[in-house]
Amino acid sequence: MAWLVQEHAIGNTGDKLLVLLQHTKFRLIACFSLNANVPANFENRLTAPDVGLSTPKLSIYSEATRNESIIEVVKEAWDHGQYVSNDIHPDSILHIRTLDGTSVGNLVRESGKFNEFRSILRPLHQVLGADTHPNNPEIVGFEELLTLEPLTGRGSCRKVSVGSETVVYKGVSFFKYLACGADAFQYHLQACYREIQMVNRIIPPHPNIISPPKAFVSLDTKFDDPKARLICGTLYCYHRNGSLASRIDCSVEEKTRISLSQKAKWCYQLSSAIHHVHSEACAWHQDIKPPNLLLDDDDNLLVIDWEQCGANSFVLAPEADGSFDVTSNDQGSNRLVYVRYEGPQRVNNLIGEPKWNVFPTWMKEQPKAVELAEVYSLGSTMWLLLEQVPINRDDVEDYCSRTIQWSDDSMDIPQSWKDIVAACVKEDPNERIGMKELLSFWKGAFEDLEAAPATS
Repeated sequence: MAWLVQEHAIGNTGDKLLVLLQHTKFRLIACFSLNANVPANFENRLTAPDVGLSTPKLSIYSEATRNESIIEVVKEAWDHGQYVSNDIHPDSILHIRTLDGTSVGNLVRESGKFNEFRSILRPLHQVLGADTHPNNPEIVGFEELLTLEPLTGRGSCRKVSVGSETVVYKGVSFFKYLACGADAFQYHLQACYREIQMVNRIIPPHPNIISPPKAFVSLDTKFDDPKARLICGTLYCYHRNGSLASRIDCSVEEKTRISLSQKAKWCYQLSSAIHHVHSEACAWHQDIKPPNLLLDDDDNLLVIDWEQCGANSFVLAPEADGSFDVTSNDQGSNRLVYVRYEGPQRVNNLIGEPKWNVFPTWMKEQPKAVELAEVYSLGSTMWLLLEQVPINRDDVEDYCSRTIQWSDDSMDIPQSWKDIVAACVKEDPNERIGMKELLSFWKGAFEDLEAAPATS
């Protein structure tokens, strides 16, 4: 039998290890109960750093060998219980424990928790609103998805096949509900639905923004009312060229410089897309960074991940870290006034950082502050591209240990480009370049290189 580990997580109560696996015929959630009193058991050796056990790290901590070990134990427990694929239901969980050195599995239907999970989901007309509900939308059942490869991203993001077609699934799952707990899961679901709203209803079409999904995904056709199928995610086109982050990583590994014309094109396309979102949709992205920028078959940039919950600390403007409120100057100046918040802790985001997301309030009250914060993110991302900075896989989050400075490798970058990055990331938001001016700069830079005669 062929098994694939899709996700694994310590449950929100801290005493269970949850693993989502894909078999060629079904998907399965396995649950290992953790017991610090028996550190030699497989599940405790696997998770020692997460649950505070004293057992030292073992070889199974590497990703590949850890997944191999998990699969081996799951297969042993599965075979021990003599289960077959017909025993699996959407609410099934294989509880595994070590008994006398043997992995023993008990397949249980957690109908109560599954019904709690289902009760939170909404049909498409409630997610999008009746006025923007597409005519005859394609809706695929979650059970039809066959996972090919897990992908990085919030929620459940994976490369899947539906029939003979390869696509990308983005959404939520019963596994995510179990791993997060009901309260935090609400935020994941809100993020999932917010992205659906953003790309289908709020943002007008733009060539450098991800197109609306090919199909919506319902929880399960066996459970859903055909007239109101519960939406748990979406299916997007799969882009073989991957992300801008992957392209940068590859260039660093190969010790090659990406051409100036290519860099100018991507900076122009990124500026155009984000300017479009601010000017035409009165919205924002919030987490602009190379992993959230795909490259299509023609190497054009596509901005993805529109959940608007959390931001990478490297690209997040310092004033947008949740510590400040912003007002306009009452002296007739156009300058914004940033005041440090001194009250009790504020939380409106349980699944990302910062815990207090200022963007929704700022967009209502001071939209210029959101524009200037996103200009900072654009400048930081452009530096990552121009300098060709790889993701540091050892960091807690992408790029968090980086500081903006130019190396000798970037002697090919025109000084005017370096100056425009500096204008984006000024510490005082009021001193930053405007988004319209930033777009104009990169439009000119790109067109100048396009018009320049080819060099032999």
